[in-house]
Amino acid sequence: MDGNSLSEAVYFSFTTLTTLGYGDIIPMSSLAKMLTNFEAIIGQLYPAILISILVGSYLSQKTK
Repeated sequence: MDGNSLSEAVYFSFTTLTTLGYGDIIPMSSLAKMLTNFEAIIGQLYPAILISILVGSYLSQKTK
């Protein structure tokens, strides 16, 4: 497997795992694909971390 097909495989794997979807517009360069994957992962982590902080804060106030 050459570097280009590996890059394609990683890109489409992250696209599937993050439910980003497959559109008519896709990044062409490896750097753009990497940044797209990074943005998709941050998009998944940000609300999860924010909600966990809010729930943890709520529960700690409730037990006092």
